[in-house]
Amino acid sequence: ADGNLVAAQDAISPLNVLPPHASLPLTTFFAPPIPADASPRIQILSAINLPANGARYLNASLTNPLTEIASDGRTARVSGQVSLPADSVPAKTVLVVAVAYDAAGRVVGFRRWEGSGLQPGGSLPFDFAVASLGSRVTRVELFVEARP
Repeated sequence: ADGNLVAAQDAISPLNVLPPHASLPLTTFFAPPIPADASPRIQILSAINLPANGARYLNASLTNPLTEIASDGRTARVSGQVSLPADSVPAKTVLVVAVAYDAAGRVVGFRRWEGSGLQPGGSLPFDFAVASLGSRVTRVELFVEARP
């Protein structure tokens, strides 16, 4: 409340690439006790612009994504496939992130799934659940990242 720093910690994104016009949650852990009147502040430490056709990340896409929110709103199951174009190089690492939101648009949970061995022109199935840490899940956004 007095503007003094209570604690500092690096926060980490579940993906290395933030898609245009999108947002991803960051994670960190502060051990209790945390003052009730503490308010978070963030400072971006580093970021780079990626070239449109760079070789560091592949042009992966999600196909047939399906989201099933449990009737109690505490979990959601996501499934689908990650696909690579036929003219791509193989992906050694494939990441899918599910971000769960409540009715007010607040992040209530997220989870990252990791796969490997995706060949050009092929697809890799994913199927996992994301749980809420608070309010009922009303929608889930999916993000994908693939690296050679």
